[in-house]
Amino acid sequence: MNQKSLLEDIKNLGGLVTIAVVIVQVFFSKTNILITARLVISLVWISLIPGYGLLLTWRERLTFLEYSVLAAFVGASVTGILSYHLGLIGVNLSSQPILLPLILLMIGIAIEWKVKKHETANPSHR
Repeated sequence: MNQKSLLEDIKNLGGLVTIAVVIVQVFFSKTNILITARLVISLVWISLIPGYGLLLTWRERLTFLEYSVLAAFVGASVTGILSYHLGLIGVNLSSQPILLPLILLMIGIAIEWKVKKHETANPSHR
């Protein structure tokens, strides 16, 4: 993933968040817009961002909408499963909403870096 496509994805993600805030605000019209924005951003942080990181190797093969939907499902699933199991083994639940998406994003970036490194070392393995 190059810098140009990353900036394009950030711009698209910002538009997606803006549209989601407007849609949620329509349903919760008596709620302050800042509370609605915080709700949407927290859902994006918990589900979409980890999925985005974990699916980086498939980014070039999918459109942004397909990638976003798939990333939301994968991110929510993996975050939920990991959070449940970490809670079972006694890891503090108060830090998980902040740390889990970051850890999953870093794992996805590491996998993407490893795949790109392998592809440049062995160009015939595409």
